Amino acid sequence: MSEREDALKARVRETPLLERLAQCRQRVADMCSERRGPRMSIPVEYRDDDFYICTTVEDAKSRLAEFGTQMLEADAARKHAQEEGSKLIEKVRALEIRLKGETVQSVTEWANETFGPATIQRQVERAREEFSELEHIISVPCHPDKLAEEAADVVICLYRVIGTLDPEAINKKMAKNRARQWNVGPDGCGQHITEGL
Repeated sequence: MSEREDALKARVRETPLLERLAQCRQRVADMCSERRGPRMSIPVEYRDDDFYICTTVEDAKSRLAEFGTQMLEADAARKHAQEEGSKLIEKVRALEIRLKGETVQSVTEWANETFGPATIQRQVERAREEFSELEHIISVPCHPDKLAEEAADVVICLYRVIGTLDPEAINKKMAKNRARQWNVGPDGCGQHITEGL
């Protein structure tokens, strides 16, 4: 590209691109209505139709390409931010659980996200399966940690049942239990005294 052509393009570019595009549209409309070709001169001048329109279209294509690249970069940044945000949410959840301990709600959410929805009947069946494992392991010598782990499996299954039906059921039931009178047995268990007797 010659110095003269660079200088001519610089003169064209003194006008903002959007304004030039509107002028190009008007120039083409004038050519059509006047049934003529583009106005040109020798040597070429910056205001010549062909030079002005070609420079403007070239600039518009370049600007669109830049815009496309920026859009791709912005989309990649958005996806990255979403991924990082999801990871951060999981970390926050894990931290909350570590600080507060598992709850009916956290166990239910985990089970539903991990295994998908299940009917109450299937959830109870699964709890019964885990309870059978607990009954088996309690009948043979085992480490307390293993026994606690098997008991936890039963509770996790029952937490899901409660979380599906009423996450506040344990709190409601314990409020009722704390208000009751109890017959305490010698085995460390008891039966509540039936109201009205």
